[in-house]
Amino acid sequence: MEDTFVNRSREREHLEFEYSREKSAFVILIGRRRMGKTSLLHHFGKNKKNVLYYYSDKDTESTQINKFKNMISTWSGDTLLNNITFTQWDEAFEYLIQKLHPNERTVLIIDEFQFLAMANEALPSILQRNWDMKLKSKNLMLVLCGSHISMMYKTTLTYGSPLYGRRTASMKLGGIAFEYLHEFFPKHTSLKTLVEYFAMTAGIPKYIEILNVSSNMFENIENLILTKDSFFYTETRYILGEELKEQVMNFAVLRAISNGNTKSGDIAASLNMTSNNITPYLEQLREIELIERRVPLTEAMPEKSRKSIYVLKDQMIRFWFKYVYQYTSYLEINNRAWVMDKVKAEWNQYVSIAFEEVCRNITAFYCPFVPIKIGGWWDKNEEIDICAINSETKEILLGECKWTENKIGVEVYGELVRKSKLVDWHNKERKEYYMFCSKNGFSNSLLELAKEQDNIILIDFSGDLKEIYIHNS
Repeated sequence: MEDTFVNRSREREHLEFEYSREKSAFVILIGRRRMGKTSLLHHFGKNKKNVLYYYSDKDTESTQINKFKNMISTWSGDTLLNNITFTQWDEAFEYLIQKLHPNERTVLIIDEFQFLAMANEALPSILQRNWDMKLKSKNLMLVLCGSHISMMYKTTLTYGSPLYGRRTASMKLGGIAFEYLHEFFPKHTSLKTLVEYFAMTAGIPKYIEILNVSSNMFENIENLILTKDSFFYTETRYILGEELKEQVMNFAVLRAISNGNTKSGDIAASLNMTSNNITPYLEQLREIELIERRVPLTEAMPEKSRKSIYVLKDQMIRFWFKYVYQYTSYLEINNRAWVMDKVKAEWNQYVSIAFEEVCRNITAFYCPFVPIKIGGWWDKNEEIDICAINSETKEILLGECKWTENKIGVEVYGELVRKSKLVDWHNKERKEYYMFCSKNGFSNSLLELAKEQDNIILIDFSGDLKEIYIHNS
């Protein structure tokens, strides 16, 4: 696949705004590996005159200091210091200050900043002192970028960090939104295919680039995920190894969630543990944004809700735990056929969860009102895939997503209307809308009903990009 820079318009605009400041700027950019942080920063700095880019790694502090010094000397054309060794970060920052152009904006990007902080825990304090006393009075835009989420928060954004309060902007980079995914695949306009690509990649740029678009979905899965030593086979273990200390228990929790255990009690029971014992692992996984705690959208006090569930935020990690981690013993002896049979048998069920995520993500585009919150709703044995509300206008949208070979018919509409009466939210005064997202379209009877009623939205994924939306307004 060609090197493609897709979307990120909001992030680019934000970086340009910080660059245009008359005063100094201090930007924090955080995101998991493979999200395209480095590509974004290179794209941002491509046509700018004074950009210093430093990539830190797991090297000794002294080596890092002198690599940083050499970067400055190369940029400034000052080669006299190439053979002189610095021993302190203060020396390196002082050297930088001397070389900054007073009348020209300079951008300093430190990528994977967390490795510098790991080599010297005092570095945030050292940088804070240099920033407050000297650097912030210069014509400088400083960008600290990192992929170790918990470490970056600890060293740059939390209240206890010396750098707390210095930032002028902070950004968190996630996957590419579904509505932009087609830009990676100009020859593939089938919405169903794009949903399956999203289910495999979670919109993560690096993962998208590795896909072989000339192969079908199952060929990609077998060759890129289930084959020993392939990129995806080892990728998840590598990423999680960077973030997680207690891998055995955290991996067990992630596997339990990938198998459909979403309530804390069910997760604990599947591991023969109590809910209290599992809570610290759930909190740690939430902190590094591998899982998400969700509650029904209409809950008045979400943090205290007993209806909470936990879901994996990354579709690829969900797939890896469900089919690679769980069946490693088969894959290690190259018995991919048996695992592929499992994947094929469960493929529609697997994609259906990603499809719900896609539909929730695009709900705001098709909602007849401006939604304040979007999520899902459930209570005991009842569940509604999509729920969107606006408390000011007392409007609510309830939706169902069906990733099946059958068309959605009026019986699904009737079932949603029935469940809507269970949703306790401004019951007497609200205006209700019903949305249906279908893999394979709708029955004629439901299409006719949507023409007669102005509160039914039908989103059809059976065609291509130009045929996604059907709605009688």
